[in-house]
Amino acid sequence: MADSQSFDPFRSFKFRVSVAGAGPTTEIGFQKVSGLKESSDVVEYREGNTPIHKRKLPGLTNYDPISLTRGGTNTNFLFEWRMFVASYGSNGYNPSAYDGKKTGADGMGFRSTVTIKLFDKGYTYDEAAVRQWRINLAWPSELSVSDLNAEASEVLIESLVLQHEGLEVITGSAGGSSKPSNSKPLL
Repeated sequence: MADSQSFDPFRSFKFRVSVAGAGPTTEIGFQKVSGLKESSDVVEYREGNTPIHKRKLPGLTNYDPISLTRGGTNTNFLFEWRMFVASYGSNGYNPSAYDGKKTGADGMGFRSTVTIKLFDKGYTYDEAAVRQWRINLAWPSELSVSDLNAEASEVLIESLVLQHEGLEVITGSAGGSSKPSNSKPLL
């Protein structure tokens, strides 16, 4: 019998999200994460002495906004982060808008590094992530709360939209090491 290995695909329902930059790294639970996508514009080019088709060259790289959804709780971290961005954009730089804290990656204002860690099988906090996405220079462009309805038995939902300037995927090793085995741009 041939000695081969077969691996099941990762499950997408075991993940953690952390935000670095506002003092110590803050870990936040989310119900759903979407928009982990990067793409390149296509630049078409042709010279008159080439075959009768256009060449396709990579142009600018684009990063889609990332949407995160969670049940509303008594933590104010997301609201404070969003307020800091709103104050920064509308009133100029206002360092006291966020309780005087230096926030963001290396104190770069409202931008932070967000990491999404995916776990497989029997997820525990000691288990190494099988894949991580590092979102660079992220900031919240939108924060919304679901409708309030006295006649519905529903959970209050908070939705956060992050803009960012880079997305990296870090694959974990099959042996469960906590050190990433490979870091490269997504795709």
